[in-house]
Amino acid sequence: MGTKHCHEEDARLGRVQSLVRAFGILDQLCQTDGLTLNEVSQLARLPRSTSHRLLTTMEALHYARYDRGTGRWCVGHKASGFGGEWAMPLPNGQPDHRASE
Repeated sequence: MGTKHCHEEDARLGRVQSLVRAFGILDQLCQTDGLTLNEVSQLARLPRSTSHRLLTTMEALHYARYDRGTGRWCVGHKASGFGGEWAMPLPNGQPDHRASE
């Protein structure tokens, strides 16, 4: 799916572009042991400056962290707890399949 198509779909569905981008980066970080800014930018298909602003914002909120020793961005401590919470059953006892969408 092309980037233009994604932006059109996001707009049609009323999605907030910065959140879509931030969660896309977070998804990438969750699949690795850390990524450099260049790697994040390439995987997210975003300019380095945009990736950096999103990462530093997520870092301030503890959803991402920067390891100065390795120069890599990693998942922050607030984001690491999401998986278990999202997998919780809905109040009606049914599993929440939205987490796998």
